[in-house]
Amino acid sequence: MRAVQRSYDDRRGTTVERGYDEHHERLRVLCFQRDEWRCRECGWEPDVVQQCRLANIEAPPADVVLEELRQAKNAGERHLHADHVAPISGRNDPRRLDLDNVQTLCDWCHRRKTFKENGMRAVPWMAAPAPDR
Repeated sequence: MRAVQRSYDDRRGTTVERGYDEHHERLRVLCFQRDEWRCRECGWEPDVVQQCRLANIEAPPADVVLEELRQAKNAGERHLHADHVAPISGRNDPRRLDLDNVQTLCDWCHRRKTFKENGMRAVPWMAAPAPDR
């Protein structure tokens, strides 16, 4: 599966070529904060956010949550994406930096959505489990 993903990513170009620059990074954080660091599809949230919610305390600072997400992504674990609701066509697409056109999705839900948008069939292991609540 990783080889298929790598091949797909190579065809799409680099993240900067696709418009994911410092402006997108700011939009991404705003999206996560608006959505309370929770996947809009399945409800998954990073451990540090879940622990704060369960303890009935305020969510930690963004840099703490972003670091957990960065570590999870680098370890190949579940993390969050700022997904464009309506796909963008590139760096100059006016919807690229529109907060109303992004939503928080975990990588599992984001992968399923991307496969569907590209006319590919998601395989059973892509099904996200129910969130632990």
